[in-house]
Parts: sequence; structure tokens; C-alpha cells
Amino acid sequence: MRSRANPPSPPYVSYETVRAALLDGREIALIDAREEAPHAEGHPLFAAQISLSRLELEAYAKIPRLDVPVVALDGGNEGIAERAAQKLLEMGYSDVSVLAGGAAGWQSAGGELFRDVNAPSKAFGELLDAVRRTPSLEAGELNALLNEGAEVVVLDARRFDEYQTMNIPGSVSVPGEELVLRAPELAPNPNTRIVVNCAGRTRSILGAQSLLHAGLPNPIAALRNGVIGWTLAGQSLEYGANRRGGQIQETTRAAAAQRARAVADQAGVKRVALPDIESWHEQRERTTYFVDVRDPAEYEAGSLPGFRSVPGGQLVQETDMTAAVRGARFVLADNDGVRANMTASWLAQMAWEVYVLDPPPSDAMRQTGAWRPKRAPLPETPRVSAETLARWLRLPDPPVVIDLTTYASYRRGHIPGAWYMLRARYSEDISRLPRASRYVLTCSSGLLGYYSHHEFAALTKAEVFALDGGTNSWQAIGQPLETTERLASPRIDRYRRPYEGTDASAETTRAYLAWEYGLVEQLARDGTHRFNPLRAKPLTGVLSGFTKPAPSSLNPIRQTGKNMTTPPPFLPFLEKASEQDIAAGLAALDEFIAAFNARDSARWSRTLHYPHVRFAGDEIRIWDSPEAYARDNEIALLAEKTHWSHSRWDYRHLLHGSGEKLHFALQFTRYDVNDQPQGSYQAIYVLTRAKEGAWGVQARSSYAGIAVKGAAF
Repeated sequence: MRSRANPPSPPYVSYETVRAALLDGREIALIDAREEAPHAEGHPLFAAQISLSRLELEAYAKIPRLDVPVVALDGGNEGIAERAAQKLLEMGYSDVSVLAGGAAGWQSAGGELFRDVNAPSKAFGELLDAVRRTPSLEAGELNALLNEGAEVVVLDARRFDEYQTMNIPGSVSVPGEELVLRAPELAPNPNTRIVVNCAGRTRSILGAQSLLHAGLPNPIAALRNGVIGWTLAGQSLEYGANRRGGQIQETTRAAAAQRARAVADQAGVKRVALPDIESWHEQRERTTYFVDVRDPAEYEAGSLPGFRSVPGGQLVQETDMTAAVRGARFVLADNDGVRANMTASWLAQMAWEVYVLDPPPSDAMRQTGAWRPKRAPLPETPRVSAETLARWLRLPDPPVVIDLTTYASYRRGHIPGAWYMLRARYSEDISRLPRASRYVLTCSSGLLGYYSHHEFAALTKAEVFALDGGTNSWQAIGQPLETTERLASPRIDRYRRPYEGTDASAETTRAYLAWEYGLVEQLARDGTHRFNPLRAKPLTGVLSGFTKPAPSSLNPIRQTGKNMTTPPPFLPFLEKASEQDIAAGLAALDEFIAAFNARDSARWSRTLHYPHVRFAGDEIRIWDSPEAYARDNEIALLAEKTHWSHSRWDYRHLLHGSGEKLHFALQFTRYDVNDQPQGSYQAIYVLTRAKEGAWGVQARSSYAGIAVKGAAF
């Protein structure tokens, strides 16, 4: 693709303009040009992270149509977005602008900023859980079943490499897209309980719900809070396991394909044949992502030309890392009709237009090897061979080698003496490098050295070269690597996930869970998602409701004894509340108990609406303001006097709802510091919606008792 030498400066676009496009479902690519770590600190929901450092490597794959509207952003007035927009124009994109004020401007204009990575998928998972009440087991409950030798199989829905890093003892690796295909053979007895886990919550919820949507007869549940919950409960993990599903019988495959097709049809997935999509590859008028959702090894053995490899479970988990254009369409392919249909069903519920390709003839899958993304043309740059560099490094005045690869790759091994540096921070960090008469730019492949040579050369009078073939060529001639670190730039190219590895602190993982539990409320405030989870089949004579057995976000602990009580079948009123309102009400209750468990009386008081009424035992109290409530309810004193440590919901059952009011019948349990229950209490809570739209607890009625200064929960 021809680049444009002197494109015009990109214009600025407002929050209102971008939001209108998202609400209308029009195609738009909202690109966060920062590195991943600052991106994870806060960004609009559908902002896809493509750092300025790697635009030439990633943009064409993630934004395949050159005339789609592209809006670049950064944290706010950092200059990164402008530089990225200019680069995109040079690469041939024709409709490029910059978000005015960046992420900070988005927030000040009234928009929501979402933390972490893969926020759209994780928020969808939480909304799904709120709407569908996905069955789940606490870590302690699963551990007890395993110790008892119960008929239970644990299926790990993560990638196989994640599973090998750490897993629930005895579990089997079944990536999310394969659950409906493999679960019937791993649990052929319909009485066998199936528990699906991931590292945290999202893939556990979606995995369990996939099996429920597909109608498997087994008892099915998600492991609540996944491996994080397991470790927080103090239970041991297994490392280096390699248990995977085996060969699939054709009868099993055929039945799974039928189930998957039914789920996809229910979700509104469309069908298309191979000849019908030939013109779609031209990327005219509509952006289309062509994805083969099978295992990468299957893909490399034979795939359709023009399709990239992204296993279905990861595609659903990381939509923002594959598809930067919101409002675009997907075409998914497999060779069995199971994995593509199940993956497509989730994308459709996440408001993507999705087509499943009719299983193509085997001879059509003629492309072999790994996917090779389209990249920007290579500029003419001075290059040096690995052999010459090795000779230069032995000179009295050796060159300074600058490694532009990811920090993780740099840490694993780099050319001796090389400095880690981010291409987007050349001007900020060049002063941290030693002075030299020559500099050599490299990365694993050498591509980033080629693309950024002119930028670095403009900052120095020294000679600048790109290592031909990158660090790979250095290794190819038998030269050694080292691991000693020399950091010219901060390690911000990747955000450290709290659920990765084995050394995350309990505080960090609890904070991560708290963030996930708050996503439903954030979705409601943001309002741009257009998600549409499949609805549960209505129950006869009982409100199908929205009971969500969610634990306290700060104390995800085990649930035992009478706390597993199923709520009674209350006679329902006419329900008028939307699922979004109900999900927002449940999120408000999550914040209510989280603030209580945090012993933050001021924060707790802000979860209520005023005048606030509480019926506790035989006493009725009314508070007119948050200040009055916080003054009368000292949670720390309550804990001191009663040896209470934390509380959690056992169930929350919707009795009646409208757009302005929600009535919940619920039960909560108090625990001491040893996680032993002090007592369980049933109650009625009435939530109301304030004028600005926020839900809060207006009235409570329970027999929890008056413990300290009227501070009964």
C-alpha cells in the first residue's frame, strides 16, 4: 500500500461524535496509541490498544479497511495520539482524526473509563452472569467434592499454555471453543458434575454458559473466581500438567455440531458460503474479519486463504486485540460446525455482525503454515549484518545496541550489552543511552528497526543502522544472548495481569475481582455496549428472576452449610424492570456489601438513598443524609464489639421491579475472622433510582439485630 509523503494534519473529533457512532452501531476504530500499561489504567470501553511503537506491525490486520473512520487517542494532550494519527495517514488511511482531550477528555465530557485489558469481553461476561444467573461453585465447595471423590470433572477453559503454568489439580485443558465438542466425552455420565474454570471469571462464566446453552444434561457450574478464588481460599495448585481431550467420536462430533448450530441460530448468527465472500476480502464499504477459530496446529496444517488463526475462546475473550473496528463483521470458519458456531454465538450476543462459513471442502484449505499479517512496506534504511555487528562489538568503541522488542522478550535474552527502549519514547529516553559513534536498532525480526530508523537518526549525529534480520539473525549465526537488563525506557509495553503467573498478591487479586464485580454498573453508566445476552427460558409459576449468588468483592470466601439455601419460590409481581436496570441494581448491592466489608462507613453511606429507612428487629430508624448515617454507623466499632470480619450475600431474589424501583428478597451471612458463620439473616431491600440514574438502597427490613449504636447490617 502506497504511503503518503505529506498528508494533512489530522483534525480533532469530540466525545459526542464518537459516542453517537457507537450508539448507532456505525463502523469506527477508536485506537489507544499508548503502551498497554497506561492503556490499562483507563480507556473508553471500545478503545483498542495499538501502540504508536508497533503501528506498522499491527494496524493493517486490526484495521483492514483503509477508509474506515479511525480516531486516535492517548491519555490527554500527550502528543502520542497526534503522532499515531499522522503515521496512519502516511500508511494510507484516509479518515483519521484525534479524540479531543484523549481519555481525560472522554471522562470529563461524561464518558466512562474502563481499567484493565479486554474490558468489553469481561464486562459482557459480568452482564451475562447477572442476567443468566450462571450456576457457580466456591473453591471450598469444589475442593470438598474432589476430596470426597465425587463424580465431578473440572474443565479448564484457558489456552493450553496458561493451563500448564498453573491449574486446579486433576483438571483437564479444554479451551473454551472446544467445550461443547469435548465435554460429552469427558463426562459421558449425565450425572457427572462439570465445573468450568479459568484464571478469573470471564471464561469460567462463558464456558459454563456455553454448555448450558447447548443443553448438556449434566449438572454444570463455573468455578467462582477461577484460579484466583482457588488460591485465595488457600488451596494448592498443580504445575506443568498436560491433560487434554483425546480423539472425538464422529457421533459425538455430529451431536455437538447440532447443538452448536441451534445456539448460534438462537443468537442470530448468519450463514454464508465460500463463493459469497470472495469480494469481502477487498474490504470495501464494510470491514470484515476472517477468522479460523480452530486450534493453531490445525490451522497451520491447512487453512483457507485470507483467514487468520485465533482460537475461538481467545477471540471472545480478546475481541479488542483482534478487531479494532467496532461495528464491523466477522466471518468464522472451522471444519466441524461446532467451534465456529459456538464462538459466533458469543460474538453475536456482544453486538457483532457474525457469519459462519459453511464447512468448506477439504481441498479449499490449501494454505499451510502460520498466519502472516499484512504490514507496512519497509523503508530504505542503512542495515548491518549480524556478522558485522559481532565484529563491531569487539572494537574499542563499540556501537550501542537498542532492542525495541517487548520487555518480556528482552528479559528472556538479548544481544550482550543491548538496551531496552520503546520506539514511541525515543525523544524522551535517548538521553539515558550511553554516547556512541554508532547505534544499532534491533528487535526479534528486525522490522521495528527498519520502521523507526529515520526517527532515531533525526535525534543524533551518530551513525544509525538497523540489524538486518534482527536478533533472530544474531542467534542464527551462533552468537550468544544475555539477560542483564539495561533499561532506557520504562517497562510499560505490557500490563501485568493479576491472574497471570504465580506471584500475584492476595491484595492485588482481590482488587481485580472487585473491579470485575463493578463492571455491570459501569456498563449501565456507559450505555454504548449494545450487548444482548441470550435470555433464559421462563420458569413456570415462579419468577425467572435475576438471583445472582455473588460473593463480596473483597472477601471471595467459601460458602457452607445453610448459606447454600436456595431462595423460596416467591409469588412474583408483574415485572417491568429491564435486565439492564436489574443488573445495575445487583451491582449497587455489590458495592453496598463491598463498602461494608471495607469498614468504610462514609463509602457505605453513599450506597444508600435518603431519607433512608431501616427496620431492624423491632426498631425503625430514618436517616436524612449520608453524613448522619455514617456518624451513627461505625463499622469498625461493630467489628470490634462483635468479632465480625465480613459478610456476603447468600442469594438475592427479585420480587418486583420497575424502571424506578426494585424489591429484593435476600439472605446474608456474617462471618468471623476464621470464616466461620456468625448468623444468617433474611431481609427485604428496596432499591430506587435517583434522578441522575444511579441505583441505591432506600429501605431495608431484617431481623439482624442492633449490635452497636444502631449499626445493624
